[in-house]
Amino acid sequence: YWHAPYLHCLAIATIAAYDIYNECCDGELEEDWYVDPKLRMDFATFRQTLAENMLEWDPAKQVYAGDSKLRAVTRKNRKRRDAARVEFERGGLNEENFQLAKMATNSRLCGTLDDVARHFRSIKSANNQGTCEACGENTYWKCFQCNKYCCIMPKSKKFIGAECAMNVHNDSFFGLARCDQTKLHNKRKKDWTPPNETQVRRQAKHVSNLKAILKFNEESEALI
Repeated sequence: YWHAPYLHCLAIATIAAYDIYNECCDGELEEDWYVDPKLRMDFATFRQTLAENMLEWDPAKQVYAGDSKLRAVTRKNRKRRDAARVEFERGGLNEENFQLAKMATNSRLCGTLDDVARHFRSIKSANNQGTCEACGENTYWKCFQCNKYCCIMPKSKKFIGAECAMNVHNDSFFGLARCDQTKLHNKRKKDWTPPNETQVRRQAKHVSNLKAILKFNEESEALI
């Protein structure tokens, strides 16, 4: 007897979600979300896409906000939780993996100052030492937003602009951090060495080219 009202509620939720989708595509909430009316999904396509996403959804992957609070994630130990957040495709640093890293929940890559401020506010002294993801030295400082260790002050105790913390959260440093050795490049973490200035400069140029390619692809799709 409960099937009819239950299915009715699902139908109402689906219609409401489609209205929200169209409202977002109008670009009034966020200009970057604008989609030309000719390119938007019709209701049938929207329902099919919604159904596919629901069938493929796995909270353990932590793709959506709130996934990290579910039992499928919280019952795992901390290391396994962090390891499950992003599953990169093979091929190292390319357009697909860079886009995955940017879209991941609590991604350490900060494209705007708002993101940088949010991460830096969460940097605190941890109870246990860890290895800095940028320089490889032991440190107690940790960003609890993305769960990455990063130095704030070098051993000389001379402040140099929190260089390690800035690098770890910098788009241009993606692919050079210690955590990228295993997740992105499929190499052993113990073989990682801190990058030198030349590597950092070349990586920044490579990431800049990837951003240009992604932007060009988005603009091309919008014109189709």
